Amino acid sequence: MKTRLITATVSAVTAAFILASPAGADDADLCVTAGNIAEAIMAARQEHHPLHQTLALMTDGMDEETTGWITALTLTAYGRPAYATDGAQRTAIAAFRNRIELACYLGADE
Repeated sequence: MKTRLITATVSAVTAAFILASPAGADDADLCVTAGNIAEAIMAARQEHHPLHQTLALMTDGMDEETTGWITALTLTAYGRPAYATDGAQRTAIAAFRNRIELACYLGADE
């Protein structure tokens, strides 16, 4: 049940990201940008930054639509565990980034 909820959330976030992107933007560029944002958010999560600080930092100056998908992505990241060891943190960050990029690329093809 939890895995389905996370998958649905990731899919919804990436779909919103694709729809909110500028017309004519290259799907590959958008997916790399989504991955960069996901990586930054999960890095903050793994460094045990408070959720409200990460939300404020990531959404500062963003329009309402962008704020919405970044908020959803941040909440998804903060729903995942934070680890104590560097290796586990790096793995969690890379896995989250790859999951978001994969969902983006798959969504861009639809």
